[in-house]
Amino acid sequence: MNLLNEEQIYAVSSVMEGHNILLTGSAGTGKSYTIKYIIEYLNNANKNFAITASTGTAAVMIGGQTLHSFLGLGLGTGSIKEILGNILKNKKKHENILKLDALIIDEISMIDKELFEKISELLSIIKSSEACFGNIQLILVGDFCQLAPVKGRYCFLSDIWNKINIRIVLLEKLIRQDDDELFQKILKIVRKGKCTDNIIKVLDKLRDTEFDNGIIPTKLYPINVNVDKINNIEIEKLKALGNISKTYAAIAS
Repeated sequence: MNLLNEEQIYAVSSVMEGHNILLTGSAGTGKSYTIKYIIEYLNNANKNFAITASTGTAAVMIGGQTLHSFLGLGLGTGSIKEILGNILKNKKKHENILKLDALIIDEISMIDKELFEKISELLSIIKSSEACFGNIQLILVGDFCQLAPVKGRYCFLSDIWNKINIRIVLLEKLIRQDDDELFQKILKIVRKGKCTDNIIKVLDKLRDTEFDNGIIPTKLYPINVNVDKINNIEIEKLKALGNISKTYAAIAS
């Protein structure tokens, strides 16, 4: 663990000690990087574990699968009885859950309270345990300041959250922007829902920044209508280029 900072080492050590943990922190603090070391420990300790995430994109990033897929939840709207019935029909899935020692869930902030409680009950039944989540060690990862549940309330509002004695490990040292102290300060303030006039002035000056090698910066919009508008413009450009290519090919032939 020589390549980890003190905060990250604390996270890995907490897992090694058997604690349920919430690994949290703003973007760029090394949460995904820390997960890799946790996975390495679980492998070396011969633990049966699953690497999951609340979204497909997050699952791909950490080399896992969606939580819904691993547990056979479907959309997660079915009753415990319905979901359990589907799991029991799949012998391999049932065996994988039955022997589970630890469960990694990335982007935990998007799991709502109702689903969180449903998963806990489901695992308790399968593992024949009265303990929450069937006494499986939980390694929860995410930032509640970034992504909220699509619907429902945050999972930390569940009574179960307090019962499982989660050790919160907050990563505060920014690694991704470690060479830009001003940007670090801006990110920390904006993450808490604040944006001062000075921050707006600094960011506004970057509006016309030009990048080398034809790099076009990603644009972020608060609503899908604006996103769709930009995407459609770019798609039409690609279609136009495609038509031009076809015309040149016809002339050449």
